[in-house]
Amino acid sequence: MKNYLFWAAAALALTACSADDSTTPAADNVIRLSTAIGSPSRAAGNLLESNFTNEQVMVQVIELDGGGTRMPEGSWGYAPVVYTAGGSGRLTAETPQDYPDNGHSVDIFAYHPATAPTSAGAFQVSADQSSDDAYLASDLMYASLSAVNRTSSAADRTLNFRHLLSKLTVTLVQGDMPDDDFNSATVTLENVVTKGTFNPQSGTFSRSSANASDGNRGNIVIARNAGAAPHAAIVVPQPISLTGGRLAITIGGKTLYYYFDEGFTFESGQACSLTVKVERVRLSVTAAMQPWNNVDRSLNFTEKVTD
Repeated sequence: MKNYLFWAAAALALTACSADDSTTPAADNVIRLSTAIGSPSRAAGNLLESNFTNEQVMVQVIELDGGGTRMPEGSWGYAPVVYTAGGSGRLTAETPQDYPDNGHSVDIFAYHPATAPTSAGAFQVSADQSSDDAYLASDLMYASLSAVNRTSSAADRTLNFRHLLSKLTVTLVQGDMPDDDFNSATVTLENVVTKGTFNPQSGTFSRSSANASDGNRGNIVIARNAGAAPHAAIVVPQPISLTGGRLAITIGGKTLYYYFDEGFTFESGQACSLTVKVERVRLSVTAAMQPWNNVDRSLNFTEKVTD
């Protein structure tokens, strides 16, 4: 009987300890994060996502000193951590990061794709973006939060991502082409700079040189077996006059070209849409530029016929 009472008392003590542990501030020390992506969405063909879904982003936390200045790089105490976004945008990690025990604030920045360099380094868009996966792997995005304090609230801190590169969407319209030829069209953006340097601490991207000998130029396949659906590619920001880039549509064994206006520029956070009517001997093109990062800017192009 005494043994029974002893173990019963021990069980009650353990239960009490567990209850006490569940209310300690340790759980509140976790940095809880979620994501959001500005409208318009990341559309690539039928990919219409306004958030990350089962994708990975890299998150870096930097401790601030008591005066709100970033600690020296060697004393942050944090390494970059890969987080995975659920359907609602909530970020989870095998080992989520915590706020400093000393009560200091932190700066938080994150970027997508998670394979981008963790310190200033080269980033290149995919040469073939005819698949959604390759398109998404090229869509360099960045988000940051400054001077974030630990709170007792369990609410997520939202990382609002913005697009650092540019987007080109091409929609083909069937003219006097046979169905088989039209549906098997290949769309390529030719002779453009495809590389640059990404700095994750500052959230900046700078285009590489356009010298052909540097190997920084290339082609980007936007769509294979295009048909009438819209197709998109991520493009490094650059003036088209830098390389003389052009749009090539190979259809029915023949390649037709669209040459952009001389002053046209692929701009960071901007999306260019081309509607291209494809006929046997020419392309008839209507183009428009719209914001991709909620930037208050709009530019319309006049219709242009390309032989």
